[in-house]
Amino acid sequence: MTALTLILIFAGTMLGVVLVAVLAWFIYTGYLTRVERRLARRTGVYRALVAELACRERGRGKTGWEKFARVGFREGVAPAHG
Repeated sequence: MTALTLILIFAGTMLGVVLVAVLAWFIYTGYLTRVERRLARRTGVYRALVAELACRERGRGKTGWEKFARVGFREGVAPAHG
């Protein structure tokens, strides 16, 4: 084998590695785009749920978790549910 043959084999191998990397990048980008779109569709449902829960909680004054944040961390007790 001559030096030229070795260089051409090395260059071909590097080209193959680069092509595989670019193909993997395109596939991964497509997957992430699909996941992002799916999460964007679901976000509307969650946003409405959180808004409804927040609206419900505003009428009751301090929630159990707000009391826990104020007092519980110091005393090491969890808030009562409800």
